[in-house]
Amino acid sequence: MTEIPNPFLRAGRRIFKFLVWRLGPDPDLEKVHLIFCEGEDENGVPCRANSGECSDLETAKKFPFTHAKVHPEHRSYGRLSYHPMIMAPQEEPA
Repeated sequence: MTEIPNPFLRAGRRIFKFLVWRLGPDPDLEKVHLIFCEGEDENGVPCRANSGECSDLETAKKFPFTHAKVHPEHRSYGRLSYHPMIMAPQEEPA
């Protein structure tokens, strides 16, 4: 069997360097929050009303109060939050 030379493996030279990586928030993207109603109507159909996507958590938290004015029997809510993350080396390679 003939071995095919790999152009990336050269004697005496390193191509790959081990780096320490960190996971942190992505400063280029905004967080997104959504609060939704888990209440049901008389027939057991889920309400599914929601706050819409909000970049500010405090704005999203206002939704249950306004929704409860119209539907006081809806007392169960859920929250989804999207926090964009990015992997980056702790020190950029030289």
